[in-house]
Amino acid sequence: MPSLLRVTPSRRRATRTLDRSVGTTGGLDRLGRVTNNPGSATPSPTPDSTRDRIALSLDRLPRFVVPLVIVALVGVGIGIGGPLGGLLAGLGILGLAGILALSWPRITRSERAMRLAVLVLLTGLTIVRTVPN
Repeated sequence: MPSLLRVTPSRRRATRTLDRSVGTTGGLDRLGRVTNNPGSATPSPTPDSTRDRIALSLDRLPRFVVPLVIVALVGVGIGIGGPLGGLLAGLGILGLAGILALSWPRITRSERAMRLAVLVLLTGLTIVRTVPN
């Protein structure tokens, strides 16, 4: 079976384009999946699983909102320390872990290792700032 997606190299980054030789009349959603929605300028995929529903709901937000909220929670939590700071930072770390879980099937092994290392580092820093001397 031929591949539906063709990666075209670019100077800035690789972009995905739909391979029209396969005969699909749909497009790509923002998660990179092929949709069969020929009449719509913006495809509206139907989510298959809970993971897809969560990813699509996060994808509808402006791109800067989720990272900004996570950085704010973790930064303020680690900055103020104590039990309240630990709670705030813990919520941010849980959000980051949730994003990692959503992206897990699509990222490479080295990206997984780096993201897990960031989670471990932030968790350790939160524990150190939360637990009194």
